Amino acid sequence: MSSFKELIKQISDEEPIDMPAGHEEYYYDADLLPMSDDIANLILMHRNAHFGGKFAFMLNYYENEGPGCSSDFDHLTINKLAIIQEKMGQDLALCRLSATEHEQVKNVLQIYQGLRKLHSISQDSTSIPSLLADLILTEEHNPQKEIDLLAQNKKAAHYLIDILKSEEFLDPLFPGYGKTPTHVAKCLGQMQSEKAIIPLFESMKAEHFLHEEAAILALKNIGAPAFDFLMNVLKKQPFTRDNEKAAICLTSFDENETFALTSLEILQNFQVLNLPNLVVHLILACLGLKEEKDIEVFLELEKQMPNAYAPDFQYVSSKLKKKCSN
Repeated sequence: MSSFKELIKQISDEEPIDMPAGHEEYYYDADLLPMSDDIANLILMHRNAHFGGKFAFMLNYYENEGPGCSSDFDHLTINKLAIIQEKMGQDLALCRLSATEHEQVKNVLQIYQGLRKLHSISQDSTSIPSLLADLILTEEHNPQKEIDLLAQNKKAAHYLIDILKSEEFLDPLFPGYGKTPTHVAKCLGQMQSEKAIIPLFESMKAEHFLHEEAAILALKNIGAPAFDFLMNVLKKQPFTRDNEKAAICLTSFDENETFALTSLEILQNFQVLNLPNLVVHLILACLGLKEEKDIEVFLELEKQMPNAYAPDFQYVSSKLKKKCSN
């Protein structure tokens, strides 16, 4: 079975997109630029990739706070660059963007071409390719209709996982504005796809908070198979960021004695102290302890832990003491 990107390429028979080589010989006064070079080039690339190379379209989109608005810049920053271009009387992208940056934009435009071609050749708007194209091209903040329709078709899981694994779709420059993997995670969670457990876990990245949140919820929705996988990751040594990610996911399953007992055991291994975020989640997991003997072990452990964890220990201890007194 081909990947989704291969599918797009197979159905796209349009003429190749010609792009400028970059850095044309135009007059350009860098002192006019009221922002960093990186931000200016990023704006120009987004303009050319998503808004037909027109500042007017981009400014209108940002005024209306469309779902593809980038957090890296705002309407005022874009407008400043548009004013500079108007004063100079030439396209800033031609004299600012490198050949590599133009090539990146070309790649994006070719994917756009393929996605639109999917619609033009499809005779069924509810087919998997059409729904995938709709999900990527959506201008909805929460495209629940497309998510619901895809979640009803188990055969879509292969393509959804393929998209989830693609780093490109996490990039705001590409179709979907970097939000597609988040929509895909929601879909796989509703689908309760066990095949998606590992890809969902691997897709979690701290720098993509909203996607990480969606992946955690998806794993929770998958249920017991995801819980078992996460427990196995949590117990693996040496302790790494993966243990931390597993603990964060497991916390979403609410209070659980199995998770709590494993967390208590890990907390007694002082090698874990070099991962403070992991330690905090392990401490909170101990809220699920039920037996008095286990609670006593936790209370004793507090005396041996660094002061940095005192507030979390005190919070959990107070809750567990109440549990013992009831």
